[in-house]
Amino acid sequence: MYKAREIVNKICRIFAAVVILALVLVVAPTLLRVVEAANPPASGTVTPDNSSDLRLSATFSHVVAAGDNRLLAVAVMIRADEWVSSVTYSGNSLTLAKVQDGGDSDDQRIELWYLVGPPVGTADVVVNFASYVNPSGIAAVNFTGVDQASPIGATAGASATSGTGATTQITTLNGDSLIFGAVSARGYNTYSFTPGGGITSLWNSYTGTDNLYDDGLWGGKLEAPTAGTYTFNTTLSNDSHWTIACLELKCWSLPSFIEIIPDKDAYKDGDT
Repeated sequence: MYKAREIVNKICRIFAAVVILALVLVVAPTLLRVVEAANPPASGTVTPDNSSDLRLSATFSHVVAAGDNRLLAVAVMIRADEWVSSVTYSGNSLTLAKVQDGGDSDDQRIELWYLVGPPVGTADVVVNFASYVNPSGIAAVNFTGVDQASPIGATAGASATSGTGATTQITTLNGDSLIFGAVSARGYNTYSFTPGGGITSLWNSYTGTDNLYDDGLWGGKLEAPTAGTYTFNTTLSNDSHWTIACLELKCWSLPSFIEIIPDKDAYKDGDT
């Protein structure tokens, strides 16, 4: 009688172990399958520096707030027969990411520069021009959530000698990116800009009020949740020579699934 009860107990324990093992093998992959969330980079402080004076360099203060995976972008908006020789922030050299030039001396030029991991705090942005410029516009913007190893994806730009719609198409290479760009428009009273759909203005200004030397300056951002072609654009208040340039800031961590598969061999000796 005792042996019979012992046999029954053993059978019950074996059956319970089999049921538990089956539940672990079936349910565990579902329970352990998780998704790593990602968000597009976010913009922080924006500091414009505009001038209608003749100058060989520009120095202005900019604040970089604390945050993970930082990047500083500097947009320089000048005439097409002028260019930048170097840009620094807190003594660190920035890298040139994109140049868009109308080509003629009457046209406009935009240069987009960046620095990965700018130091937190207040420091000077220094832009050195290759020759004297007049007028000129500069804007510094810091971002968080940007890929630190390879921050720049696609770039795009366009120029025209007339019209009120500054526009370009950019085909992003990654999901959860942020498109950042700028416009420089030559002509009197061009400083009022209306961004296109889904685009947020970061600055909307001008260099002066002279009929000949007044340039409208604009910058904006557009979230790009999936890789694909996007329109980056803004409308000017007056017909003008204009140049637009933009780039893709890559997210620091793209969405990805992590799946943990149980090791079946681990269960044969009663391990968990």
